[in-house]
Amino acid sequence: MNGQHLISSFGMYKANIDKILKSLNEFIGMDVTKTISETVRTFDLASVINPLLNSLTSLMGSVMMALFYLLFLFIEESKFRNKLHLIFPKEENYDDIKHLLNNIEHSITQYIGLKTLVSFISSTVCFVIMLSFGIDSPLLWAFIIFIANFIPVIGAFLVAVLPTLFAMIQFGEINVPLIMFFVLGTVQTLIGNVLEPKLMGDSLNISPLVALLSLAFWGGIWGIAGMVVSVPITVILIILLAHFEKTKSLAILLSQNGKV
Repeated sequence: MNGQHLISSFGMYKANIDKILKSLNEFIGMDVTKTISETVRTFDLASVINPLLNSLTSLMGSVMMALFYLLFLFIEESKFRNKLHLIFPKEENYDDIKHLLNNIEHSITQYIGLKTLVSFISSTVCFVIMLSFGIDSPLLWAFIIFIANFIPVIGAFLVAVLPTLFAMIQFGEINVPLIMFFVLGTVQTLIGNVLEPKLMGDSLNISPLVALLSLAFWGGIWGIAGMVVSVPITVILIILLAHFEKTKSLAILLSQNGKV
């Protein structure tokens, strides 16, 4: 089932929302869900999902364009070193700049490679979990999970919450989705706190607070794409600041352990 088919099925899911609200109402013992129920009945779910799918499509287009640019950067790299020699004729200056660029290239390449691997593992495991629970469009959700894992701090939260909320709408009950939430949350916790740190090590060296502020800043400028690239941009910034003596103190403040 693709995204458009999913949208066309929301008429069926509205009845399940009423079931959830009724169960919640009986559990609480008060008619506190009447207002919510009235709102949901007039709420156009497709109007929310359509922009989301369009954003994901736009993001994929941005990723493909970035890969296209990256291809040309690799083609240009052989000529760039010759240009660098001409800009910095003194060998010591050239070696210094070359070392700086190699450091940036190594850090970003390592981050993108390892993050892609971790995201692929996470989305694959979550796909199997959602498939076993009978979630509609598991491939679509696996793709969303793959992208969400690139978003620091809040990505892991979205991975567990979004499919769970959809499962509640699809099944019209709370018990099974909560079990799935626990399973997805456990998987994300193990991947985020065991597997990813073991693979990444101290290569990024970014303060968690700085990562959160960077996420908010670049997300505010470029939206989802900004959230995805917030960590690589911050890594480059720390490396550049650490390279110069006058700005090294700023790099230390931005780093996780003060070693730059």
